[in-house]
Amino acid sequence: MRDVAPETVPCPGCGSQDHFPWYDLSPWQLVTCAGCRVVYLRVRPRQDQLEHIYEEDYFSGHLGLSDSVDPVVIRTQALHHRFWLEHLLSFRREGRLLEVGCAYGFFLHLARHYGFEVAGVELSAKAVAFAREVLRLPVEPVAPGRYPWPDGSFDALLLSHVIEHLPRPREFLAEARRLLAPGGLLFI
Repeated sequence: MRDVAPETVPCPGCGSQDHFPWYDLSPWQLVTCAGCRVVYLRVRPRQDQLEHIYEEDYFSGHLGLSDSVDPVVIRTQALHHRFWLEHLLSFRREGRLLEVGCAYGFFLHLARHYGFEVAGVELSAKAVAFAREVLRLPVEPVAPGRYPWPDGSFDALLLSHVIEHLPRPREFLAEARRLLAPGGLLFI
């Protein structure tokens, strides 16, 4: 990863500066707020740098993807997400599903095969291209914020390893609520 000037932030839940270490992701610091117990990135990349970070093969290392497409890798990654899907299926058997921070789209690929109507959003242009071109998924290159769908567009919304990176999680949760249909499921 190229040089990134980090920022240090207070708890996004309550604004407290008091915290204790939770996990060291050097140079980033994942901490637990001493006041409200929210886990968040205290030292993190600035928001204006995130798109550049996600352009740099951010996902390639842990997904084992290269420029060649290997069907075995696609299947292996889809199986890795089976746990998430089984949990979701225990609450909802079908419907419209949005995944925020969907990376290459492997979870959406699996959910579509189980009958969900899927959509995703992702910062990484490379990941969006893969999801669209290889997996034929409707994934949009949208940063967290106000999404382009109307109120109540989704029956379920999934975000895994996302909320702790958001600068304003409360605003995001309000947007998630707007996107969810009555009785919708927010899966974090």
